[in-house]
Amino acid sequence: MLCILMENGEVGFWFTLQLLGHIYRKLFSTYRKVAWSATTVMRLDSIHLSLWFYARINSTVWNVNNRVVYTLY
Repeated sequence: MLCILMENGEVGFWFTLQLLGHIYRKLFSTYRKVAWSATTVMRLDSIHLSLWFYARINSTVWNVNNRVVYTLY
């Protein structure tokens, strides 16, 4: 609608605005994808860290239990 209201000299300007908007949308969607994958990586990393901590605590408890059992017997 704006394109109809503008004169021929300003159509190029309108086209440039459209092109810039298109590039901006592309960049924003790429940014969203990258941000989503980064948060996914962070989530996976936190899950991995919590599993690692769980395994460490579990092995420590297991070692303590083994020592207690060995000292008892």
